[in-house]
Amino acid sequence: MHTIERATESLALFTSLALVVPQMRQRTTAGVACELNELLHLHAGLPETFFLTPAKLCHELLTSTTLNCGLLVAALRSTPLARTYFALGRAPEPLPWRAQWLPAVQFVCLVVEPASKSSEFRQVLAGLTRLACDAKTTGQLRAAATAEEMLAVLEMFPLTTVQGQSSRA
Repeated sequence: MHTIERATESLALFTSLALVVPQMRQRTTAGVACELNELLHLHAGLPETFFLTPAKLCHELLTSTTLNCGLLVAALRSTPLARTYFALGRAPEPLPWRAQWLPAVQFVCLVVEPASKSSEFRQVLAGLTRLACDAKTTGQLRAAATAEEMLAVLEMFPLTTVQGQSSRA
């Protein structure tokens, strides 16, 4: 029997099965933000309309980062949370995110930074950036049929620095 070795410190530490969406229902920027915001509200304790206020949605539109492989990362700070969380959604087909001339997006990741854990937040952003540059892993995320399979891919993706040492203190 072949066993899969899971990384002890992986991106999966900052999300959960309930925060992974293998097929987002929404197709617009506001709709996707609403869909993932609702999950963060229900399962991570995020204030209900955190990403949905006009000012925060405008901030996201102007500052989100589209990485390789069509992964978009939107991040905001939240005082009430005790730790960093992210929700990851996959669109069944690429989404036009901000403007038609910008690259299409297939994965959207909403990352919430607690006011007191900025090193943890930077660790998650660095891990997501490395993930976006890893064609094999992003291919596995695309091929995953369920949230369980997507989370298993994240569990195998270690949180390490370029030197291969743990970036977690």
